[in-house]
Amino acid sequence: MSPRHQHETYGAVSAGHPEVAEVGAEIMGRGGNAVDAAIAAFFTAFHAEPMLSSVGGGGFLVARVDGELSSYDFFAAAPGLGASEGPYKPGPGAFWGLEVDFGAATQTFHIGPGSIAVPGALAGLCTAHRDYGELPLADLLEPAIRACKGGAVLSDMGSFVLELLEPIVRSNPTFERYFTQPDGQLMHGGQHATNPELASFYEKLADVGSEDLFYRGEVRDALLTHVLGAGGGITARDLAEYRAVKRPPLTVDLQGGATTLVLTPPPSGGGALIAYGMLLLETVPERNFASREEVLLLRAVMQEMLTARNEVLGAEVPTLDLVFKLLEPSNVAKGRKRLERLLELGTAALPPIPELRNLVGNTTHVSTIDKDGNACSVTLSNGECSGVVLPGYGIFLNNFLGEEDINPGGFHAFKPGERLGSAMSPTLLISKRDGDIVSMGSGGSNRIRTAIVQVVRNMLTHSLPASEAVSADRVHYEHDTLFGEATQNPQILADLAKDGVRLSSFPKQSMFFGGVHVAERRADGSFDGVGDARRSGATRLVHHLQ
Repeated sequence: MSPRHQHETYGAVSAGHPEVAEVGAEIMGRGGNAVDAAIAAFFTAFHAEPMLSSVGGGGFLVARVDGELSSYDFFAAAPGLGASEGPYKPGPGAFWGLEVDFGAATQTFHIGPGSIAVPGALAGLCTAHRDYGELPLADLLEPAIRACKGGAVLSDMGSFVLELLEPIVRSNPTFERYFTQPDGQLMHGGQHATNPELASFYEKLADVGSEDLFYRGEVRDALLTHVLGAGGGITARDLAEYRAVKRPPLTVDLQGGATTLVLTPPPSGGGALIAYGMLLLETVPERNFASREEVLLLRAVMQEMLTARNEVLGAEVPTLDLVFKLLEPSNVAKGRKRLERLLELGTAALPPIPELRNLVGNTTHVSTIDKDGNACSVTLSNGECSGVVLPGYGIFLNNFLGEEDINPGGFHAFKPGERLGSAMSPTLLISKRDGDIVSMGSGGSNRIRTAIVQVVRNMLTHSLPASEAVSADRVHYEHDTLFGEATQNPQILADLAKDGVRLSSFPKQSMFFGGVHVAERRADGSFDGVGDARRSGATRLVHHLQ
């Protein structure tokens, strides 16, 4: 046991920003449980990670509290209830595209009032708090209010995203002022940002004590004025009828039933594909960690995950029936046979499979575990932001209706009230053998599933501790190309390229490959965690209880 674990600890929090992790640990130290800690952390993340998460966004949560497993869907819904029977269509000038330059590639994102879906973030956090929270909501908001007033440090990840999405930041002077210095230059890493308007909103939320302030109170009126009144689709009925949905999570037994993987069910397809990938890997003889054979296996499994998604789940929002079909033993056996054929190809090109993607993957994650073994995993996104901010409230609104990967049937094709699909999949890993519990999750669009599969495999199959499982180089396969980090074993990728594998090699570890933040409670009662450095991650252990 390492020296830092010889001292008694009472919990762990991992997040995409050091101040966010600090808040989670603070709340746990004040007597809050894992759910309290995750919720408080996200209230702070809405300010500290403003281009990655927001009250105006949406996400998913999985939790284990007093032995009960649960999942919450609070992703965004298509707007337009009460306005028309068919899909909402944006008004003139309410929806437009901006090109974002990634250097090696460009991608167009659509923003404006017409890109805003019905937000679910606040409904989800408040619902989970009512079900499982132990501290008052006002206590969970206190650190966020402090950060909004006093300032939160812009992380390197936050600065990078600001630069990347500068066209969106500059699209609206009201939006722009939150992210620029007095001379008009973008803020950079290490600077402090404040948002007194968001602090004021949080103070009102603490007084009201529920999401009604947002969906049925004064914020609703602001939403109708600045979204519906500007050609967007959100109606009063959309807001009044929006609810976070508590569902049984998707669970899959691994290692002969010794370990349970707890994942997000539909409307996210991410959990199902992670489960499918892990079930396939269990049927394959073990490869050496970080070997040529392991990389080729991962490439083939990722290809088969894409095949299964297209052939079983389909391009639209998946249903639970389709997920059960995907994971039934007979279908996994078919996938295993296809996997064998892919492996026989060696380094030859694999059959092309189309996939919509998002090069940014503007998503962030918080993982928590407390002294009683309660665990919470939350992934949340705001898209790239719509460029619309609610005046007086400091709330940045999503652009989910303007992301191609979320709208495979074309923009504005969802029926009013219909939940949008997602790749997000907060995850728990529970050992039935020794009681070890792991909470994890990642940002990164379609790289979420491949990042989590690799970290889970590194921990279960290769027996790596969480820190090494996360810091190991990753690969991702899509669009006939193997994307890979080449910081630890560069010769493996170089040799594969020489042998004909179409390769895009990254000389440094990159946010492209997600950011898997892990919190763990070991069988001996000690805690550990790791925040993925790819996305400015941080971990804080709880050393004192009040």
